[in-house]
Amino acid sequence: MFDIYNGFFRLVSFVAFALAFFIFLYLVWDIFKKRSSYVTLKSKGRIKTTYLKVREKETIKGQVSEGSADDLSELKINIITDDPVDQRETILVNAFPSTFGQSSLEPESNTGDGVQNESPSNDTKDDGVPGLDTSKNDKLREIQEKNENSAEESSSQALYIGNWIIVGGRSIGKSHRESGLPCQDNFFLSPINENSGIAVVCDGAGSAKNSQIGSKFVSERVIEIFGKIMETGIGLDALETISTEQWREWAKKGLYQVRLDLEDFGNKNGYSLSSLSCTVIVVIYHPAGILVTHIGDGRAGYLSPEKGWLPLIRPYKGEEANETAFITSKIWNEQDIDSFLEAEVFQEEYSAFTLMSDGCETHSYSCSIFDSNTNSWSDPNLPFSKFFDPLINGIKEMKKAGLTPEEIGSKWTDFLISGTNGLASEPDDKTLILAVSGL
Repeated sequence: MFDIYNGFFRLVSFVAFALAFFIFLYLVWDIFKKRSSYVTLKSKGRIKTTYLKVREKETIKGQVSEGSADDLSELKINIITDDPVDQRETILVNAFPSTFGQSSLEPESNTGDGVQNESPSNDTKDDGVPGLDTSKNDKLREIQEKNENSAEESSSQALYIGNWIIVGGRSIGKSHRESGLPCQDNFFLSPINENSGIAVVCDGAGSAKNSQIGSKFVSERVIEIFGKIMETGIGLDALETISTEQWREWAKKGLYQVRLDLEDFGNKNGYSLSSLSCTVIVVIYHPAGILVTHIGDGRAGYLSPEKGWLPLIRPYKGEEANETAFITSKIWNEQDIDSFLEAEVFQEEYSAFTLMSDGCETHSYSCSIFDSNTNSWSDPNLPFSKFFDPLINGIKEMKKAGLTPEEIGSKWTDFLISGTNGLASEPDDKTLILAVSGL
């Protein structure tokens, strides 16, 4: 009798163990299956990005109510945790399979190839994934990261000067926003007269504590000093005949005065000069050509009706990565200054020009080409016409539609924030100025 009970107990134990084992296998398989369709990561209140491949013919669970991916498609997933306390894992989808089409990735007001920022919805649909709306056309509605840019993190300015419209903007980089740093870029636009003006871009040094203050001061002071140089120094009538040598001497005087004023400003307000470090690019445009000077990196270029897009400056980059010169650097002596300060005169016809901080260069310039024969990198330093030409057309259309400079500036800021996928994910601060004639 004991043997019967003992055998029965062993049988029940075996069945229970086998059942528990199969349940375990099923749970493992279910988890793997879900994570083959989408990814969740705990972000502790910060935004992170990862990529995954959708498997052929596999339904994208939690992202579309019906339909499957017909080919290998890449999805970009932004994992955002709004509440760092409970570590909720949420998914906001930033792109979708190619079978749903690309047209919805391009907002009507966009001229780039990217997506528009919008605040995610608090709704929960389809397996608890927040913000999904699959009711329209059986496709996934595009959802963006929260637009956390405050007034201090982005700004814009647009001017109508004669037959020109010049628009500029800046936006904080992703790494600066996530680490709590301010936007260290600044820019300024100002007319000289009815058909000439000054544009300046300053990029604060990432390692300098107060560089956002320095870049703001320098951008504003450049406008004042170079405006006076144009009116009472060089003279507006001499812009058409000034030589490169003459302009170089005026550029040295002007930027050195800006540097002295910056040092004085720092002394009066308790900032060391090095903590205010920034680069500077100055463009003076007039009907007969362009004067340009700069210290440090960044880019500037112009559109020639005959030759296409061409560079205005050659950015200074040191031997080490991210190494450059600043207006505060120890370069202000006769032996060194000509190696760090560039000044050029362009006396030819042009229909557009641009200047930018280095946060925009990889998205708008050919600036990093690898030569497998020499096993080395080169910098062609050429603006991408496919980047700038649609922007020029967009600005002309906005002007034709009667938009005010303020409205155009607002759209320009939106473009810098998320006009292309590259700009949306750019870690560095972004400043871009574009001027268009023939309006």
